[in-house]
Amino acid sequence: MNDDNDAEIIIIIIIIILITISSSGSILKTNISTITLLFVSLLHLLLLLIIMLTINIIIVIIIITIIIIIIIIIIIIIIIIIIIIILTVVVVVVVAVVVVVVVVVVVVVVVVVVVVVLLLLLQFFFPMCLSSF
Repeated sequence: MNDDNDAEIIIIIIIIILITISSSGSILKTNISTITLLFVSLLHLLLLLIIMLTINIIIVIIIITIIIIIIIIIIIIIIIIIIIIILTVVVVVVVAVVVVVVVVVVVVVVVVVVVVVLLLLLQFFFPMCLSSF
């Protein structure tokens, strides 16, 4: 319901009540049917107010629920993005560490092989060099 329409309906009901009271002359001289009509008009006004309040409360509850659901979805998306970023960084760091370890191992193996080959060559050729003198 629109608030302007609600206000117009309430004003119309109040005008009907005032017309009912003024048509009877005065409140003191009213008869039973006028009092009954006034009471029924007041009950209708009360019922209309209760219906409007109920509809407004339901609309507010629906809007709050939708906002809470949207906030929860946004928080879940942010958490997923943070987890993906953390996992990406961890994977990059692990790959970098593995590459560094492999390079170090290869360099050490190459150095050891070169030293062993040089020592073997030195052991084989050094006596020949000494014997030539």
